Amino acid sequence: MELSGSDTTDPYGHETTEEPLAEKKNKLNISHVQPTQIEPQDAHWLRMDPSLTRSVLAKTEEELLGGLAALMRNKVEHEQLGRRLAQIQIDTEQAKHEFDAIRHQVHRAGEEVASRINEQSRINEEIDRVRRELATLRDEHRQQAEIASGLKKDTAQAQQSLADAQQRLSAVKAEAEARLAEHSEVMANLGRIKNEEMALQGVLTPLRTEIDERIGAREALIQQMTILEEHVSDLAARKEYQTVELSQLGNSHAELRNEIEGLHVKHDGLSSEVEGLRQSIAQHGLNKERLANELAGLQDEIALAAAERQRLQQSIAEEQKKVNELLTQKAGIEQVVAEAANKHGKLIGEVTTLESRLREVAEANEKAERARREEGLPLLFGSESHEVSPAWNSYPLESEFHTDEELDAKKVAELVAQLPGLEGCLIVKNHGPVLASELPERMHAHLKVPDRNYNLLFERLKNKVREYNLPNARLATFDVGDEGLTVAQASHAFVFVNHKQTKLRPGLPDKLAAIAAEVAKMYP
Repeated sequence: MELSGSDTTDPYGHETTEEPLAEKKNKLNISHVQPTQIEPQDAHWLRMDPSLTRSVLAKTEEELLGGLAALMRNKVEHEQLGRRLAQIQIDTEQAKHEFDAIRHQVHRAGEEVASRINEQSRINEEIDRVRRELATLRDEHRQQAEIASGLKKDTAQAQQSLADAQQRLSAVKAEAEARLAEHSEVMANLGRIKNEEMALQGVLTPLRTEIDERIGAREALIQQMTILEEHVSDLAARKEYQTVELSQLGNSHAELRNEIEGLHVKHDGLSSEVEGLRQSIAQHGLNKERLANELAGLQDEIALAAAERQRLQQSIAEEQKKVNELLTQKAGIEQVVAEAANKHGKLIGEVTTLESRLREVAEANEKAERARREEGLPLLFGSESHEVSPAWNSYPLESEFHTDEELDAKKVAELVAQLPGLEGCLIVKNHGPVLASELPERMHAHLKVPDRNYNLLFERLKNKVREYNLPNARLATFDVGDEGLTVAQASHAFVFVNHKQTKLRPGLPDKLAAIAAEVAKMYP
């Protein structure tokens, strides 16, 4: 190795090689060179000053001892490298097992994500179907609402027509009552006539014939009154008080007949009052004609009123039938609307349940993603090799390590780990995979950050020992317990090194910054 020559002057290296050198000195038989052992071509040194010869021999002996010490140190370093290589192989096997476990977890997580996506797509399809059904129900509900509003308008119009018919019926009833009042007045007039006829009991015999004629006329009037009584009895079937009045009228007519028979008996005593009776009878005839005319008009009006009443009853029955039909339709529509509203409420409840479940799933996914991001991602180790940029100039990095070997991330990590005072090295791209690792596994837990954004380590890591102000890189050292961790960043490249002492040796910060800058150029 090229660095072994420079390690011979490292004052820290004597601590590990001093005891083996002492043991080797005890084992080796080192003595002063005897003159007889000098070859002939070197014999001319014997002819020199003995003190000069001794100094030359001492110098030679010292150089031989230095070479022997360097050889022993190289052997010790070779053994250390062998042990480290064995440890690296063990770590590699463990990393492979961990990688297989992580790949299995990633596969299971992919299957779970696929099942979640399928479930979410199924839920979305169910929500779309429910929304379509809900839109159809809304259209049906709107049509039924329009039909119900039309039925309500028809019902209001029917009720208005019924109110108008009832108002007309009330007017007819009032008019019939007025006619009945007039009829009562006629009956009162008939009572007055009865009184007048009672006053005619003193009519004379010569008026018997005329009275007989008048009696015939009265019988005709009575017959007409009987017909009127039949009509009034028909009306009295609806109005009980009219039946009572008509029965009283019949009784009064019977009494009038009895009185007329009495008049025949007393006709002989009425001759002295014939003249006055003629005048009274003439007046009475006029009154009878007037009453007959009024009675005929009243009968016509009663017939018209009865016909109008029957027509109104028919109209009212038809309107009532329509109202009953409308009420039946309204009840059916209200039932349909209630069922639709109930179904609509159930669908809304189902949609609300599905939406809440969808929100819960989305919140759970978001919460899991946020927790995953907050807790940080582990280092990403990959088995694939990373190619070095063909445009990269390797001379500056070769100058840092004083080597002409072919360099890649793995070789750089090995060389950095061999620098004085350092134990391990890890090279990684920001948000990306690990390029090379010589860092102990116990340090990996300190490098977990969300989204593998390693810029956050400068703020997340505690116990900062020192931060270096360098022009080409950002570099800081942290105390992570019993050892130190140094983070060097140049562009997207990060170089992590651990060391026993919490402070770096002089010159190492600048060297690490230069190495990080070259690594960023190696892997752009």
